[in-house]
Amino acid sequence: MSKTKIEWADQVWNPIVGCDGPFSPGCDHCYARRMAARLQGMGAYQQPFDQIVHQIHKTYYPRKIKRPTTFFVNSMGEMIPKEPAPLTLKYHHTMRGIWDIFSVMQECERHKFMILTKCPVRWADWDKITNPTWPENVWFGISAEDPYRLASRVHTLKELPARHKFISFEPLLGRISPKTLERMLRGHATAEGWRGIEWVIVGGETGPGARPMHPDWVREIRDTCVQNNVPFFFKGWGEWGPYTAPELSESRDLFNSWTHSFVTMFRVGKKRAGRELDGKEWNEYPWEGIE
Repeated sequence: MSKTKIEWADQVWNPIVGCDGPFSPGCDHCYARRMAARLQGMGAYQQPFDQIVHQIHKTYYPRKIKRPTTFFVNSMGEMIPKEPAPLTLKYHHTMRGIWDIFSVMQECERHKFMILTKCPVRWADWDKITNPTWPENVWFGISAEDPYRLASRVHTLKELPARHKFISFEPLLGRISPKTLERMLRGHATAEGWRGIEWVIVGGETGPGARPMHPDWVREIRDTCVQNNVPFFFKGWGEWGPYTAPELSESRDLFNSWTHSFVTMFRVGKKRAGRELDGKEWNEYPWEGIE
């Protein structure tokens, strides 16, 4: 556990690590897989990344942190593994670990815990079987990189009884129709009351092989959020930045091949591409209200 460069969290907490993906194109250049390979080379990551493993010694870490903290839970993979046939002791151990993690989150009311998944169906199955109590301080979200993945994941997200829900479009690899997004952002009645999507995050892809993100895709999501009073957080352009200043043209890598739309993007690196959208950093948090 440590402080993180992830813009919307204070710390990462990885009581479970590993991922049995890939699940979709958003996994193609997975930062967690790259990081695991680097840590394995340093002797700091023991098991293969495609094995989801509960790390008991890290389960109770949030208890030690007295200051209210926003944790990104399981930044190094998926929490729930695919159920093996036949069932294994390691699988039972990991699933038991999720119960322990939920107990810690419920106990540490001062913190916020952000859980993000590409496999909401696994969570829905787990919820039906175990019927857990979802702590009020848990924020549960899906990662969706394009309209197909959004449509296939958001309905499961809405059915889950988590109190707070959000969507992360990172890396954003395709246009999300404003009408479709508006429909998905709308609240709906549940046994616990009226629920809706409370937060939207957008970010470009980073690292080797990163793909560019069209500025208009980001603007449409931002505008839809603003119109529907949903806080919007722009994490940044990723490796590719839009043409906003002459000095960016120094980059040798450029991309402008979107059909019916001529926009030039330059590969300048995450730091140089920055986080501004139309001259502003968008740092809206649902627990702080919209600025």
